[in-house]
Amino acid sequence: IQYFEDIALNSPNSAATIFHHSRLTYKQLNEKANSLAYALREKGLKNNDIVGILIPRSFEMIIAILAVLKSGASYIPIDPDYPSDRIKYMLENSKTALLLSNEELMKKGNYDIDFIDISLENSSIYDDHKENIENISKPDDLSYIIYTSGSTGNPKGVMLTQKNLMNFYHSMVL
Repeated sequence: IQYFEDIALNSPNSAATIFHHSRLTYKQLNEKANSLAYALREKGLKNNDIVGILIPRSFEMIIAILAVLKSGASYIPIDPDYPSDRIKYMLENSKTALLLSNEELMKKGNYDIDFIDISLENSSIYDDHKENIENISKPDDLSYIIYTSGSTGNPKGVMLTQKNLMNFYHSMVL
């Protein structure tokens, strides 16, 4: 997160992400992620709590990933095209505390879990607390969980720590 925040500080007007001919600058992306991170903390999330991200590839997905990491929690990326039973299994198996999604996907899957609608149209989430949130993550804290196909019939979660994520990042940059 610190690396991202440094880029946002030094190149605020540069394009951070482009999607369908629209763009978000580093400043815009950082501010939206900060606002959502504060909302996650206000929900009581803390280090190593699990947050599901059930949203198609979009600006909202990138914002959600950054916000969860900024909040100190960890995330599970969930493909909305997965069968509903698989998604429910992943949510229950991982003990997901909260889901970031949108109204349409929540109605479609009928998931029984607390969620935040992270649609960009839901501007109330992105209006407050645009400043960087205090970093509370430690190197051995969980950053995310990826579910494999599962050779036993059920998907299995593979956990990655903050330290491992940074090692991966550095291997890609160098």
